[in-house]
Amino acid sequence: MSGRTWAVSGMAAALGGYGYAMARIVHGLTKIKPGKNDWQYSMSVIVPARNEEATIRKCLEGLLEQDYPKYFYEIIVVNDRSTDRTAAIVEELCRQNPRIRLVNITEVPAGVAPKKNAVVTGIQHAIGRIIVTTDADCDHPKTWLKALNREFAPDVGVVVGHTVYRTPRNWFEGLQAVDYLSHRIVGAGTIGEGEALNSTASNLAYRREVYDEVGGFGDARGIVSGDDDLFLQRVHTMTSWRIVAPTSPESFVATQPVSSVTAFLNQRARWASKSTNYHAGVLPFLVATFLLLLLIAFSLPFAIRRPKRWALFWALLAAKAGIDFNVMKTGSRMFRQQELMKYFWLAEILMPFYVVAAVFWGLFGKFAWKGSLWGRRVGATA
Repeated sequence: MSGRTWAVSGMAAALGGYGYAMARIVHGLTKIKPGKNDWQYSMSVIVPARNEEATIRKCLEGLLEQDYPKYFYEIIVVNDRSTDRTAAIVEELCRQNPRIRLVNITEVPAGVAPKKNAVVTGIQHAIGRIIVTTDADCDHPKTWLKALNREFAPDVGVVVGHTVYRTPRNWFEGLQAVDYLSHRIVGAGTIGEGEALNSTASNLAYRREVYDEVGGFGDARGIVSGDDDLFLQRVHTMTSWRIVAPTSPESFVATQPVSSVTAFLNQRARWASKSTNYHAGVLPFLVATFLLLLLIAFSLPFAIRRPKRWALFWALLAAKAGIDFNVMKTGSRMFRQQELMKYFWLAEILMPFYVVAAVFWGLFGKFAWKGSLWGRRVGATA
């Protein structure tokens, strides 16, 4: 076979593999059903916080207003070495409401990622049967805990909640919102198909006994990111507990997109940094997706140098967009976020470039997070 034939065959294989995987995602979305549990579990809401003085008060006030029985849930704020007024604000709220407890971290054990250490510390102080994790910059509807509890049928071990970005004020925030929605749609679709790919620590709930059964974060505790995805995959590969993903807005939490391109790329690099630790079952999908994005990204400079190859660039981009549009249309409707589809085409054009950059950056470089530079693993030089 000639080099050109090999190239065409490779492109066809990448598109075919990607198309098949995304068809399964759509099929998985159709299999998601709302929960019907009416047993009220005791819950411990873990809120890791590092320098969150601007948002922690609003977050906790929202959590205190849940329409879940007050004696059935507690709020544990884990102050992770904050240097601002985070601890003082939480202490004030603790005096006003005993359901809030403050746990202070002064140092992190060697070889353990700070965020995972904060979650583990919170769980060690928790008394609830259900552990719920969220972030200090999130808003929570009054229905949040009640909606999560509804998903805990007797065989359900993990509930992967959905996080939305607050209403976009410009195209950059719209790009982030639709990009983030695509992650959640793919995650929900894989769960519907009986697989486990991703989740978000800002809206994640699991049984305490499940956490104990898999040994917490295990050998992933040194990976800087992944207190959500890697834990989810441990449960999927090590237990028989069922994992579900609710799609009702009552179970959603909201967060704010980042404000700069640099922060956006650092965030995506951090997310990508854990991908080499994903379990083998999802690697074919990840590889097919990345190869397709890589082909699109690298076909652009060739098209610029040789105008005859513009057709290849647009053909690859159009083929991927056609596949993605069907997935996003189905998923955005299920998650009631159809308004974000107006940013779809912008994301499709830019995604190959920022995803490829983020993957290489996350795996081989250092990214900024919480005022420090990190490699993919604690103590890594890159």
